[in-house]
Amino acid sequence: MKNKLLLCSATAMLILSACTTVKDAFADTRTQDIASGYTGGIHEPLEATALYTAQITAGPADKTLVPGSVNVSTEQKNIAVPKADGRPGETVNIGTYELPAVTGIGDKDFQSYVNKTIQGDIISSVEEYKKTYEKQAVEYDKAKAEGKTDVAEGLKNALDNMSYISTILPLSENSEYFALANIVGAYTGGAHGYSVITPYNIDLANERFMSLDNLFSTPDYEPVLLSEINKIIETDPSIRERMYPGSDSVSDIDDDDWFLSGSDLVIFYPPYEIGPYSSGYIYFEIPLSNLSSILLPEYQDFETEVLNSPEELFGN
Repeated sequence: MKNKLLLCSATAMLILSACTTVKDAFADTRTQDIASGYTGGIHEPLEATALYTAQITAGPADKTLVPGSVNVSTEQKNIAVPKADGRPGETVNIGTYELPAVTGIGDKDFQSYVNKTIQGDIISSVEEYKKTYEKQAVEYDKAKAEGKTDVAEGLKNALDNMSYISTILPLSENSEYFALANIVGAYTGGAHGYSVITPYNIDLANERFMSLDNLFSTPDYEPVLLSEINKIIETDPSIRERMYPGSDSVSDIDDDDWFLSGSDLVIFYPPYEIGPYSSGYIYFEIPLSNLSSILLPEYQDFETEVLNSPEELFGN
């Protein structure tokens, strides 16, 4: 058994306070432009469904993770934008993000497709964040020009405290499957920051990004999963305590919010989905053996090596 990777420096430390401004900037590194000619499976963009407060401690630049046959190297990049109320050409760093490069996949076209897809999702998220800063900077300049001192001061304070940190965390793997997560912690103003955890489930055997229904032999898998989740809620008072008052069951599943870990299917709910902000992420570990009646044959005895556990990912 290989040693499990415990990438503590990149794991989300979920806390119930606003994200602080990123003060330490990391040197920009050139990211290899990965062209993809892959024309295989379809990957649908994964979107967050809730906001959450998180502070993520980024690890050193150019770290390399080695989860078995699949390697993931990352490059840390600064997020630089024109500084509000700054001199012409002056910029400010408002965060950092990691771009992963996955290697070790046999089909290089599929490997390129994987990298281009994940990197593209990350860059799109960063660009949206930059637009948020730039929009608030325009509003600040307008308020200042119009002599609205209180409004301008509030906007400037928000701009000074904006931050964004994105890290990569490998979750689990075997010879046919590899899972990693992109973890974003950001603050754009208000009482709380937010967190977005995006899992990528990579089917190495069939060369595709997996959707939840790829595990099952029937399209009617959701009632079975909900039954398993609600059994856990019924028998675990600590989970019920974290859900909304009066709630003792769940009625739906987001098909994007899952991954395989060991011999379990992990399904998670972001803050505000089934519990208040203060409860953080709520997750359920369903033994695959409990789903044997609906699993495809190839997943009946499926087991992965856990590289980082759900507890390490979600911080609870």
